[in-house]
Amino acid sequence: MPGSRRVLEPVMILQIVGGTLIVTGLALLVWRRMAEREGSANGGVVHVRGPVGLFVFLVGAALFAMPYVLPNLQGGSTPEVLATAAHRSTSSPASVPSMPEGTRITSPADYTSVSGKDGTVVQGTSTDSDKDLWVFVIADDENDTSVFYLSVSDPLPVVDGHWSLLVQPIGGGSSDIGVTFPIVVVEANGSCSKQISSKPANRVGDITFSSLPTGCKEADRVRVVMAKA
Repeated sequence: MPGSRRVLEPVMILQIVGGTLIVTGLALLVWRRMAEREGSANGGVVHVRGPVGLFVFLVGAALFAMPYVLPNLQGGSTPEVLATAAHRSTSSPASVPSMPEGTRITSPADYTSVSGKDGTVVQGTSTDSDKDLWVFVIADDENDTSVFYLSVSDPLPVVDGHWSLLVQPIGGGSSDIGVTFPIVVVEANGSCSKQISSKPANRVGDITFSSLPTGCKEADRVRVVMAKA
């Protein structure tokens, strides 16, 4: 990861140099001690001026500790924290799918085969919070005229931009096997919702419209095929 490498490289150099000086300083201290003992035993003089080994050791320790000490003194972060931050800054953020504008049907897919009796669950999204949502199934009557069958008794509740509805039944029995039925979601203003809510059911219990009331707009549709009654 390029971002992490840029942060860790100088830290590693300081620690390698510091570690080398620490080892060298310790070696000089040991050598000086041994030389002193040998010189004392032989009655000689040890020509080592000043605590060189100690000085080298202290310089190495300072270099090794610098990446940890300086950030804390300055209110910053340790190398591990810096490396983590660098990794996060160079990592791609998780992509969050954006919700499409308006009202959409997301499920089922177009031309999905369904059971007329069991129907299908229709799901979707909506960003139009000022509109009521209604769902209709479109079917042709005996005169091949399209009729809008209301599939919900109240406007659809939208939770966090999502809505769902079980649409059933679909079609009129075995005679409709193989027939394609459009399912439409409608955005309605107050006037349209009032007309839909006040429409009485027909003699078989269906609430139907020959066309969408004024103030209603088809937002999306999906077509399902009745595969069995």
